[in-house]
This record gives sequence, C-alpha cells and structure tokens, in this order.
Amino acid sequence: MGAITASGSLARVLGPLAVSSVYNNFGLYATSGLVVALMLVTLVITVVTYPRLVPFSAAAVVIGRQQQGAESPPSTVQGSVESLAIDEST
Repeated sequence: MGAITASGSLARVLGPLAVSSVYNNFGLYATSGLVVALMLVTLVITVVTYPRLVPFSAAAVVIGRQQQGAESPPSTVQGSVESLAIDEST
C-alpha cells in the first residue's frame, strides 16, 4: 500500500513536469499524443485485469473469513465470487 501511495505522489510531481517538457520541446500535438497513449495503456491494463478485480465488500468478507479461521479463499476469481455468498440466517 505504501508503494502505491508513493508512486501516486511521485506521478503527481513528475507528471506535470514531463508534460510541460514535452509541450515546450515538441508542441501541442506531441503532448496530446502522449496523453492519448497513456490513456490507451491505462485502458488496456484495466481491460486485461478486469476479470481479476473483486469488489471491496467481497474482499472484506474473504478477509473476515480468513481471520476467523475459515477455509482459505479459492484461487480463481469465479470461485471466490461464488464463495462470497453471505449466510443471512446467522
């Protein structure tokens, strides 16, 4: 978690400097192209990793089960989503 926060902070500092440098050296079209390219990379990463994402509330249930000593979470995403059904009778 700390590494993610640190990289986000670093991006907020270096991002504007890098974009300003590209704009000063290469102009508007290169800057726009850079932004579009970065957005496309982000979109591709999101599309590729989307099936592995688990909603926060589902992840909290799995973590709660682990802390209570229940079975370990399944290794597949589909299996983990199926195993997250909450028994409301308790």
